[in-house]
Amino acid sequence: MSELDGRFVKLGAWTNLEYGNVMGRTITTESKTGAIVIAILAIISTIGTSHLWSLIVFAYHQFRSNGVPSNGLFRQQQAILRTAPTPSSLMADATKLWWSWRRATSSALVRSLTPFAFATICTVAFLSASIFSSYIVNSSDIEVLNSSCPFASEVCIGNVSAVSMDSGLVDLNDGFGLNLPNSERVSYGRKTTCAVLSLPGHTSIVDATAFSKELLDRSPFPGEQIEIMSYGTSAANPTGWENVTVFSSLLGAKFQHTYVLKGTRDRVGARQSGGSGFVPMRGMRPDYADVTIFILVNPLSYLKPVYDPWFLATKSVPRRDAAGNDILTYFHDGVGSPMGCTIQHQYCINTKSGQQCSVPDGVPVYAIQANATLKGLERASALQLSTLQLLILLRSPDIADNVTVPATLGDKALCGAQKMRKAGGFVNINVFGLAFVISMSLFLALVNISLLKFIIYLDRTKKVLGPRTDRWIQDGVLQLQRRAYEAHGQGTWTQLGKDVPLTAKGEKLVDLPLESRPIPTHEKVDDSTGTASPGKNPAVHNSSASMFSRRDASPPVSLQRTQSVGDLPSPAVLIEVLGAPVAGSSTPSLP
Repeated sequence: MSELDGRFVKLGAWTNLEYGNVMGRTITTESKTGAIVIAILAIISTIGTSHLWSLIVFAYHQFRSNGVPSNGLFRQQQAILRTAPTPSSLMADATKLWWSWRRATSSALVRSLTPFAFATICTVAFLSASIFSSYIVNSSDIEVLNSSCPFASEVCIGNVSAVSMDSGLVDLNDGFGLNLPNSERVSYGRKTTCAVLSLPGHTSIVDATAFSKELLDRSPFPGEQIEIMSYGTSAANPTGWENVTVFSSLLGAKFQHTYVLKGTRDRVGARQSGGSGFVPMRGMRPDYADVTIFILVNPLSYLKPVYDPWFLATKSVPRRDAAGNDILTYFHDGVGSPMGCTIQHQYCINTKSGQQCSVPDGVPVYAIQANATLKGLERASALQLSTLQLLILLRSPDIADNVTVPATLGDKALCGAQKMRKAGGFVNINVFGLAFVISMSLFLALVNISLLKFIIYLDRTKKVLGPRTDRWIQDGVLQLQRRAYEAHGQGTWTQLGKDVPLTAKGEKLVDLPLESRPIPTHEKVDDSTGTASPGKNPAVHNSSASMFSRRDASPPVSLQRTQSVGDLPSPAVLIEVLGAPVAGSSTPSLP
């Protein structure tokens, strides 16, 4: 389609009926505004994707939180999931955990592949959604097929196949830039079949002096000869030369250095009405196709023989090149190469009963009215006056452009239903895509922000998820930090069952030491399964488990690493922490 002037571009909202009333909603704006919209959409889509990833990680963490004691690799994976890293960060962390635990536990690779594959799949899904978010535009490709000769066998070359080019039915909205509704859609198809024509019996050579002066339109040169090709009769030719379809001067061809293409055509509608200027010979008059005959005058020389049937050049002529070497060049065997083509057109329209199509045929010729001469003279007079007006307008300063106002309702509708390609300056924004990205991103953000609070509320009233919600809270960075400080006896903590634990007002905390405080283990963890078996003192395990389920209880007292006798905890502290009396004595023995 041709380039459209920018001032004729409709800015704002419109509907591209090619994609329907919903998907086709479009906003056309300038490139600067479009760049801003694209940047905003990129930010919004990034926010939506990040919230979607957070929801996915939350669901994955909850799925793994089954309440069964597990080894350190599992706990570290849960802690990493609790931080909701990006997919690429989760892939890197999973690899890091596998490398660190590969000799410390069995099946470390298999257990690390699950979060790695999980992050990889999500990464590929997000990239695919970004790549394939734009619309896929289907182009109408022209099929080129080998076919049989469309004319009689005596006209065609026997061993050369014809070429058939069928465009198929092309919708005017897709191929011609119109924006018609479905009820008024029109499709057009064109099929062209071409074959190289036979020369024997259809060519003759005469002296230029004996040729028609009206056709030659100049004085003949001495010794000049004319090659005549005849594939029908032309009513416009002088009497006695009606069989001349195309002619060419043999002398003139020697001075040409480019291809020359000559031709004539016959429309089946004009032939049937008796108004055709050229009538093909018998065997070249299909009832449902127009006929076009091309003659290629090929005076060029080649360094190698050419066996293409239309560019055939096998006649060798010795020559001497610029370096003085004797070479062979190859010329066309005659002067011209004929090719005949049949062209069929087909039209389809949408109706209430379905699509209706015409039969493949030539271009129709309609009958004219009885007062066609009068109408033609009126049109010619109006055209002359319009030309005078245009000449004056071109010389008048500050004059508006001459615009032809649509006269009928159909013309007005057609003026507003034209789609044109415009390179640069404007962008089209799909309203459905814009609304979908914004609404989905806001929805994901709202769900991600409110989901945990809703689940906590639901768990308190209905006890739906139970310990799974506790594990999500306790695996949080702030709760892990709280437990690290408690292990070193620092802080009086409250809000143990919430995302953010608090210390007493004004309480100070020192930096955590690098060394770990040794804590006796009452459970043995099976490395092969990652689960634990009860030890000799189940009361300790039960007390520890209940310590995190009592959200509103007073903060537990933590054991400090003892350095002296004075630092030893009292029996009451031991009883409170362990949750059971110490057997054998009521007070700790001193070293």
